[in-house]
Amino acid sequence: MKKTSEAVTNVPKAKPAVKQRKGFRVKRAVRHHICSGLFILPALGLFLLFTYYPLIQNIMYSLTSWNGITIEKDFIGIQNFIQIFKDRTLVQSVGNTFYLAIALLLMGLFLQFSAALIVFSKVRGHGVIKVILYLPAVLSPIVLSYTWIQFLQYPGYINQLLEVIGLGQFKNMWLGNESSVKLVLAVIQSLQYTGYGMIFFLTGLNGIPKDIYEAADLDGSSGLNRLFKITLPLMMPSITVTLFISITGALNSYAIPLSLTGGGPNGASTTIAMQIYQRAFGMRQFGYASAIGILFFIIIAAITTLQLSITRKREVEY
Repeated sequence: MKKTSEAVTNVPKAKPAVKQRKGFRVKRAVRHHICSGLFILPALGLFLLFTYYPLIQNIMYSLTSWNGITIEKDFIGIQNFIQIFKDRTLVQSVGNTFYLAIALLLMGLFLQFSAALIVFSKVRGHGVIKVILYLPAVLSPIVLSYTWIQFLQYPGYINQLLEVIGLGQFKNMWLGNESSVKLVLAVIQSLQYTGYGMIFFLTGLNGIPKDIYEAADLDGSSGLNRLFKITLPLMMPSITVTLFISITGALNSYAIPLSLTGGGPNGASTTIAMQIYQRAFGMRQFGYASAIGILFFIIIAAITTLQLSITRKREVEY
């Protein structure tokens, strides 16, 4: 009996299979991450090449007085940035840009959300309405601009309509009046992107579970109360994305103001993006234009970061 018990105790113990499986899983995870990294490298390389490399180059140019043609670049430090705050034309462009941005946000978000509610309510012909509203978003801004000129010039369709209905006293030089040109541009751009923002809001509306609305109906919630207490809070992820895209797009207004007014009259519709282009390619001030671009980038980054931090805090889970 003693011999058998000793034989049993002297049998070597098997290594735990758990450790072997764990080591295998770690190796497999490492190989998976390495393979994933190899697949990502080409896209990452292109992203760095076309995004961060130009940004670094732009920062370097902003510290010079380079004209964009010669090889020599005279280093002048932060003189371009100091000159920005003394440039009255640029200050006017900053004011124009923020006016357009605020007007675009107020009108654009209202139109986009209203269009999304109309389409979401499944009114008769909602499919056709969706196509009509989205169509301007896929058209070229240049094409839209030359179409709008037929309406907005003094002998255009809008003034003709006012004359026909007996409101000729309201005829206006819509694109030639300093007091109205920015508002007209804001209306045009708001209408252009109504369908684009509508899609994001529709995504948020379709993502809200129907049983939440059914429970609200049982509690007697309806109308504006249901809109502000249920719909908007549950749509905050869509609102966050739409606001981000709207702010960056509004601050980068370029094609439509350039096509319709060229920045006039008297610089009343010149935006920062137009100033960057004019300084770089019109006046050959590439160093100064780069400094404007860097400062503009910082402003947009600060505004969008603030917007994201505010809207994400209001997002709720369901």
